[in-house]
Amino acid sequence: MSATHFSGPIVSTNGFTPGASAVGLTLVMKGTVAVDPAEIAGTTQAETEITIAGAATGDIVIMNPPASLEAGLVYSHARVSATNTVQVGLANITGTPVNGADLTWTYCILRFA
Repeated sequence: MSATHFSGPIVSTNGFTPGASAVGLTLVMKGTVAVDPAEIAGTTQAETEITIAGAATGDIVIMNPPASLEAGLVYSHARVSATNTVQVGLANITGTPVNGADLTWTYCILRFA
């Protein structure tokens, strides 16, 4: 089988669906999404539900918080809880409540066969 090589970027507005691969990677999606956490009490954690079209249970979600995330809030995890629904976990490491602002985060979703 011959290989095709590209010298420039591959651009897609609908994500990337690779062919057969040794690791079974079947989908890569990247984008931005608004995350607006509710107030989180001091020294606790909470999840904020967001919508990412195309996300499916079992997918791997990587979230990149913005540099302007409020002092005291720490990103802990992300998971797909249902089709198109992602839960973003944040912890408040201060002793006082922090109400996070509506900020734009970057995400990457990976799906394996």
